[in-house]
Amino acid sequence: MLAAELHDAAGEPFAAEQTLHAAIRSASAGTRDDLLAQAWIDLMHVAGLQLGRFAEAKD
Repeated sequence: MLAAELHDAAGEPFAAEQTLHAAIRSASAGTRDDLLAQAWIDLMHVAGLQLGRFAEAKD
C-alpha cells in the first residue's frame, strides 16, 4: 500500500487505484483484515477525491 501512497503523492491517481485494487485482492486472499480495510478506505479516497468518481467511491 506504500506504493499506492507514493503514486497518489506523485499525482498519479490511476496508478494508485490499480495498486490499491491489487492490495485488496492480496489482502482478501490472506488473513490481514486490517490491510483489507485500509486498502478500501484508501481506494475510496483515490476514486472519490482524486478521480472525482463519487458514485463509485460511495458504493
